Amino acid sequence: MTDGFGAEEFFREEDARAGGDEAAVPPPSGWQPVVVDIGDDLDPIPPRAFLLGTAFCREFVSALLAAGATGKTALRVAQLLALATGRPLTGEQILADTAVHRNLFREPTIMIPTG
Repeated sequence: MTDGFGAEEFFREEDARAGGDEAAVPPPSGWQPVVVDIGDDLDPIPPRAFLLGTAFCREFVSALLAAGATGKTALRVAQLLALATGRPLTGEQILADTAVHRNLFREPTIMIPTG
């Protein structure tokens, strides 16, 4: 290290601090505590407005990630049908009546010429 504070000295001081002998080991010169201002927001976090179990939440994006051909689309269609009909088709609790809109954000296959 460039400041002359090597690993052996560091571990020696940490061992002294762990033994409760903090007065014997002063902090390194130039050391300043880190002050983090977390603000004045002390209110509890409001509960999320879930729609179907814990799969869909109002005002949040939902994603389902898995390998190809594992039934992601079939599961999402069944979940959306459950929301649209009000019936627990997937065994998840329906927490709100809502309209359903499904977006397919699939990128088209792009062929890049290599020659």
